[in-house]
Amino acid sequence: QGEMSEEICMMNISGRNYTLHVKILPLILEDNTYGCGVIFRDESRVQPFSFFLEESEGRYRAIVDDQPDLVCRRAPDLTLIYINKAYCDAARRSADDLLGKRLFPFTLTSLSLETEAVYQQITLENPIIEFETKDVTSNGLNRWLQWYVRGHFSAHGELLEYNAIGRDITQLKRCEEQNRLYLQSVEYIVHERTHALQESNQKLAEQLMVSEKKAAFLSEQELWYRAVFNNIAELTLLFEQDEEGEADRIIEANIRACQVLQYNHDELVLMVSSDIITEKHNTKYQKSYVKQFTEDQIIRYQGIMMRKDGGEILVDISEQRFRMKEKSVVLMICRCMEEPKDL
Repeated sequence: QGEMSEEICMMNISGRNYTLHVKILPLILEDNTYGCGVIFRDESRVQPFSFFLEESEGRYRAIVDDQPDLVCRRAPDLTLIYINKAYCDAARRSADDLLGKRLFPFTLTSLSLETEAVYQQITLENPIIEFETKDVTSNGLNRWLQWYVRGHFSAHGELLEYNAIGRDITQLKRCEEQNRLYLQSVEYIVHERTHALQESNQKLAEQLMVSEKKAAFLSEQELWYRAVFNNIAELTLLFEQDEEGEADRIIEANIRACQVLQYNHDELVLMVSSDIITEKHNTKYQKSYVKQFTEDQIIRYQGIMMRKDGGEILVDISEQRFRMKEKSVVLMICRCMEEPKDL
């Protein structure tokens, strides 16, 4: 009576050592008595290889257990059949709690079915797949793991198991998030500054348009005033006024002034009042009129002007002082009392 038992034993037969696999089977004999059957299988040649295989597997397990990466093996139905120490530490659960169970401790519960679907994408033609999982650690922080999963298949294409290696990429993900936020803030700043520059450029363009219109208007006005100035029938000169209130440098002369005084326009605008007014007249003007001459007041008097050829012309002078572009100027309109013979 009893159960079947198996064991490996060493036996010395005729001076030679054998490794035997012994299987003992309980039997009921014909006379209803109990007995047993013993089966011996010689494993003398296999045993050394089994020993080396077990030793090699032990070394492999030790190496895998020392890896910081998370390592696990799953059966075709996705139940866990092996996990290393790092896997247990990261899951905060013991191997006994996890082995033999269809669990995904590093995936949010709502995403478990998606993770299972990822495993089902592994085929003989596509045996390796890569994906990421996200969960929340016990201290409430997000954790990301990157998984490399390989499916192992038999010679007949039958799925034997899955081998998975997981690596914590939380720091990388946080850096990526920081970079994303930084780029987002840079893009926002660039957008705001671009918008501000566009508004500024728009205002500047509007101001330039107004300035151009104003300049065009002023240019048109200037041409109009110059045309009027040149078509005054009398000798007309525009002077800057010095600090003492006297007409000083000529800044404009009309066509009649050029004809009477025998100078061209470019020559006249390089001259001063004393170049065309006699000293006698200038002294009289200084004594009699300049001190009484105020802005917008018009004074009239007679004077003598000198021509380029040295000739003198008696003129009736009308002067008015006013301001032009922040400068005090004197407008002098002179009517010739005697028309020069050469005109």
